[in-house]
Amino acid sequence: MRKDIQEEEKKLEQFKEWVDEWKRAERLRRFIAAYVEKSRSWSPEKQPQHKAWIEWAIRQADRIDPFISEKPAWVLDRKGELSRW
Repeated sequence: MRKDIQEEEKKLEQFKEWVDEWKRAERLRRFIAAYVEKSRSWSPEKQPQHKAWIEWAIRQADRIDPFISEKPAWVLDRKGELSRW
């Protein structure tokens, strides 16, 4: 019985974590959509910078979204490699 309770608590905790991550990803996507809309009226010469940032921001949202099974690579994932140098 104790094992069943612990397993259920673990599932519940994972479920809550997924919901929180999903909410955060959705909030980021709403912000990105607003940024896309606003940036359309900004200077044309800066558009490549805005586009690059938008692509980067989308990858960040995808990294935390529990529905995205293949997470985009991220340079900070390699941070641990610095200690080996």
